[in-house]
Amino acid sequence: MSGQKVSITCGVLIRCPASTMEQAHRDKIRKNLVLLSKELDVVLILPYLYKEHIFSDFHIEKIIYQEVQAQRFWYFITTLQRSGPKAFPVFIDAVAEVQTHLFELMDI
Repeated sequence: MSGQKVSITCGVLIRCPASTMEQAHRDKIRKNLVLLSKELDVVLILPYLYKEHIFSDFHIEKIIYQEVQAQRFWYFITTLQRSGPKAFPVFIDAVAEVQTHLFELMDI
């Protein structure tokens, strides 16, 4: 578990990356935030983040069970930014693959 912190959230053991997303990547998300909030289909992106160990089962369930779309988006973005330096490249690759139109509109 080198490079990772372990925390317990709601009784669930979660391995968390030792650091958050790089500031340059956070800035790119912020620059595209309005576009992402309107166009991003979070559910399509989740399998990619799970496959690459960016999100845990706990994160996926927490996102999916948000009843209001805006809450789902904000929980997703917040979790993404706290998921370590690998999170942004995996996210961008996923958007490019499953939401090509959105990827082409993004300023990255």
